[in-house]
Amino acid sequence: MSILALLIVAPQMANADACKWANSNQAAQTINFSLPGPNITIPRDTAVGTVVASSGPMPMPASASITCINGNYGLSYISSQPSTSAQPSPVGNTGLGLLVKYNDGGILLYPSPLNATVGFNNKTFTLQVIKTAETIATNAEIPAGVFASIKADGVTPITFSILNSIKIINPTCTIDELQTISMGKQKIVDFKGINSHSLKIPFNISLRNCPASAHGMSIQFDPTTDTQDGFTGSLSNSSTAKGIGVQLFAGNNDTPLKLRTSYPIASKVEANSNLTVPFKVAYTQTLPEISAGNANTSFTFTINYQ
Repeated sequence: MSILALLIVAPQMANADACKWANSNQAAQTINFSLPGPNITIPRDTAVGTVVASSGPMPMPASASITCINGNYGLSYISSQPSTSAQPSPVGNTGLGLLVKYNDGGILLYPSPLNATVGFNNKTFTLQVIKTAETIATNAEIPAGVFASIKADGVTPITFSILNSIKIINPTCTIDELQTISMGKQKIVDFKGINSHSLKIPFNISLRNCPASAHGMSIQFDPTTDTQDGFTGSLSNSSTAKGIGVQLFAGNNDTPLKLRTSYPIASKVEANSNLTVPFKVAYTQTLPEISAGNANTSFTFTINYQ
């Protein structure tokens, strides 16, 4: 004789409505945080974990007590839930995060078990903006609007909102002036073949009131025309000379700079520093034969802060 035994195990499921208002006098509340702005400047050497902006302490506007029976509650961020209540919630890829603090302490994250009545009367909340990455994204912004809540199974007692968006300003050096460099009149007979140069003309790039940069700065030159070898900027379309291009040199170095490539100009920069970076520019022969005419071109440069 065979016996067939069938065991059915019903999974235990959390009650979606395990929490409710403690009494009829309780209601959902909204905490509206105001951040300093509309712009804030974050020095580039600011350490990760630094609070870069903060709201004032905001009290509960009214009572929002809840009662849970075998339920869950806690702080829930819309963007991304951190692993602990002491960690900020990242704001996209900005390098910044948001952290709600409760009476200067942390708040349990959802889902935290609750089998009791809790309330937030006479409590205050503070919002902190924290640097979470070494590099802050260009044009980073903390948007206005709802970003988090304290929720429970079946009820949301508190919603958190930012009243005003703020933009993050990355400090940069001040450039004294854009330069127009006169190359003078060059003689074709002074060129001795492909890759030979005219007289090198010196010029400086002056940077003022530079921000602190613990790992220094670099510069990159980009031609506004074309480059066939990576080192030589082609002449502009309005130029009438043929067979030459333009190369750039760092200081007294006779090797031309590779275009579209970053070169260090300072290993460490103190706040409010002034820098003068020397360069030279020269025509270089690119074809076996050179034709006389005007020879113009232009470059842009980018300062990279590290």
